[in-house]
Amino acid sequence: MRTSLKKVTLFVLSTALVVSVMFMGGTTTSINAEETKKYTTTVNSGDVLTENVTQSDVNEKESNITEEELKKNLEDKTTKIETSEAEAPNEESVLIEDSEVTPETRVLKENEVIVSSYDEFHAYVTNLGQGKYDTYYMSSDFEITKALTVPSGYSFILDGKDPVTNENHSLTAPTNDDFFNLSIKARDNKETTMHFKNLTILSSGKYGLMYSSYENTTFIYENIDFYGTTLAHNTKGTSILHNVSATMASRYGQELIRSKTLVFKGDILIKGLSNNSGTTFNTADSNLIFEEYSQTTIQTDYRAVYANSIDMKPGSILNIEVIVNEGTSALTLVSTKSFIMEKATLNVHMMSNTRTSAIISSDVIAINQSEVNIEGGNTWQALTAKQQLKIVGGSRVSINTKLQTTASIDQTEPASVYETGLIIEDSTVVINTESTSGDILAAKKDIIISNSEIEMHADKISRNAISTNGNLSIINQSKIIADSDNPRIGSVLVGKKFRVNDSDILVDAEGKVPTSSRYYMITAKDVEFINARVALYLNDMEYVGIFDVANSITITDEGMKPSWFVAEANHKVDFTNKAKTPIIEINSQQINVWNEVNAMGTPDYKIYNSDNRMGTLKFSINKDGSIKIYANTFENENGLMDIKAGTFTEHAIYAIGHIAFSNQANDDLSVLDIKTNPNAEIVMNYNKTEQLQGTADDDGQFFSKLEHPLSVDYHTITITDGRFQIVEVLDYTIYGSVDLVNYPSSIQFGSIDITNAAGTHHRDEAMTLRVEDTRYERTGWKLEVRAKQEMTDTAGRGSTLNNSLIFKNNSSHNGNAITNKPIVVYETPEHYDAVTELQFDQDLGVLLLLTGANGIYGNTGYTAELEWILTFN
Repeated sequence: MRTSLKKVTLFVLSTALVVSVMFMGGTTTSINAEETKKYTTTVNSGDVLTENVTQSDVNEKESNITEEELKKNLEDKTTKIETSEAEAPNEESVLIEDSEVTPETRVLKENEVIVSSYDEFHAYVTNLGQGKYDTYYMSSDFEITKALTVPSGYSFILDGKDPVTNENHSLTAPTNDDFFNLSIKARDNKETTMHFKNLTILSSGKYGLMYSSYENTTFIYENIDFYGTTLAHNTKGTSILHNVSATMASRYGQELIRSKTLVFKGDILIKGLSNNSGTTFNTADSNLIFEEYSQTTIQTDYRAVYANSIDMKPGSILNIEVIVNEGTSALTLVSTKSFIMEKATLNVHMMSNTRTSAIISSDVIAINQSEVNIEGGNTWQALTAKQQLKIVGGSRVSINTKLQTTASIDQTEPASVYETGLIIEDSTVVINTESTSGDILAAKKDIIISNSEIEMHADKISRNAISTNGNLSIINQSKIIADSDNPRIGSVLVGKKFRVNDSDILVDAEGKVPTSSRYYMITAKDVEFINARVALYLNDMEYVGIFDVANSITITDEGMKPSWFVAEANHKVDFTNKAKTPIIEINSQQINVWNEVNAMGTPDYKIYNSDNRMGTLKFSINKDGSIKIYANTFENENGLMDIKAGTFTEHAIYAIGHIAFSNQANDDLSVLDIKTNPNAEIVMNYNKTEQLQGTADDDGQFFSKLEHPLSVDYHTITITDGRFQIVEVLDYTIYGSVDLVNYPSSIQFGSIDITNAAGTHHRDEAMTLRVEDTRYERTGWKLEVRAKQEMTDTAGRGSTLNNSLIFKNNSSHNGNAITNKPIVVYETPEHYDAVTELQFDQDLGVLLLLTGANGIYGNTGYTAELEWILTFN
């Protein structure tokens, strides 16, 4: 039913008491079989111009303060702050340990100093920067000559950019494995930050250049070019990489940084190439955070990340490039306990012959509103999680591999703490593989696919498209496409219940590459298809049947949406595994079975009702092929159907179908936009004399502009589905709506003398209420009004004028108080016109009733809210 919301402002004014009323669009709600529209009205008063004559003024009046007094008061409260110029730095030579700071050392700010050598920098830091320095500018390249232990709680910045020449300098550690004698170290657990910026750092030592084993140490690397093996060990603290380029190449297999928390900012490029197969980040308890809009690229020849967690913030991008010799192996590229993506992007690119154990392996993977692209290589799994894997929030995952040995997306732990192991919701997953000896989607616990699109393509597949030890649910308008020249691309193995609700499944298994196994299309304990659209094309001799189900098979069309089940094979294929006898219940319009080369002719078996109504068939197939019927409501022109078991030796087609359509045009009456059966012929007769014809596409979508908009009337739409030989004529009714379309934009009352306020105050002008009922069948309506808030003063003094607004229908009516309980303004009789106009003179309708001046403040506005309620069946 179409609805509309209106906005209008209604003002009620007087010289002594100003009342303004505003109508605004409310929400439309349904109450049982009725529909209700609510229009909210805000009522405000202006100021009463006379003093309050009935209440004692017990509040203290504000004092009158002149401008001069105010100025003097402010001057008295002004605090004078005396300032003096900073003392000039001491230019005399100062001896610090064995190094001398000469008069040529140029001081910038009070806390900044230029240093010309590592020894000079060492001397300053050792002595806490003489108590005033914490920022050091390098005027030359430094070479580490001895270890530097940073004093307790001291933080500093070492900036390689010469403030005079703007030249960036370098910090070099000699090739030496004597780590503790050539490192910059934190002394203890007091908060310490070492900030290195605008530097080229060279360190080929085995354990890095900076070291701390304390949790309150922070290393910051900003605008850094690094060459060497390991930059730092900060095993319990935090390290920040901000615009860093690192080239790792040495005789050691070491990681770039070992840190408890590692933060990535800006643009990061890491070339983690090592002759000894080192991991770029390799600490089991490290937590990697990719900050918002950071862009990090890791080039590796082995493992990229081995850590406790990865957290990718909104806008962040992580690129992993695997560069190895053709055919050589890399271990799992990313191994964590927690991998979280939020509005982020992950790109993984491997050479086509690179072999990996897994690409992303974690206990928990959560991909939300993100994009994952995995390209190339031979791998066990692309995305694998022990506990749970979630792809949600409009995410897109694209996986293209050459060889897959286990599932592309896999939840692996049977004892997971989560009931659902794999969740794909509101997202898209596209998987292409040349060959897989495993499944494509797999989970040990339940799988839920909701409002998502899954595409699976494989040139060769040896197991199942989807496999789970638990339940499999494909729901909420999901779409599954499985396509392969090889068997089993669409086979489903479910340990418990396989459920499809209001979703599409299309399987095209060509079977050009035979296998030695024999299997069924769907294996589960129970199967339930409700309003599902399932099409299985099984041109594959390896399939011996459709369902291998132990307990029950339910295929139900509830009549609300187009739905069907079609299974077509180019050979003999059984409907069920004859070794099992599940209870089969079908609720549909038609059940057809062909045993021909194609389905163009009349089915060998056709089960239907002559009037096209829905029917129910509940039965089981015994092991000898006979059918046991429990319920049957199908009836053709000659009476009840004679349902028998058939023997199929050639081409078998099973088709269960129902015609319906869903309108996607919403309130746009100038177009026809529907979802119906694929390739169905459509004829629409509308506006009594006009007609539209067309054909739905392969997905059942049909869109066309109408020559004239649909009127409020009954229209018909005829849908013909040749697959089921069903022709259905359906109502397409435009019901119209009921709306309050006219009411005053303003109402004004005459002057009110506050001393003679008692009585009913009329408006200056008449008011009109107009309701239009454009429904094809008018079934009545009523208009009510209530006070959402009584008249209350705007000064916050707590004065409320209860029952001060009334509604008076006619001259003989005393008027009803407008309270928070709705009162009826008008209700239609049994027969009435499409337009109802209610006119009220100045002394009728909404009026102001005052019992006197008691409780009314002078020079104060009042406000209230009214709600008009329009209810109809």
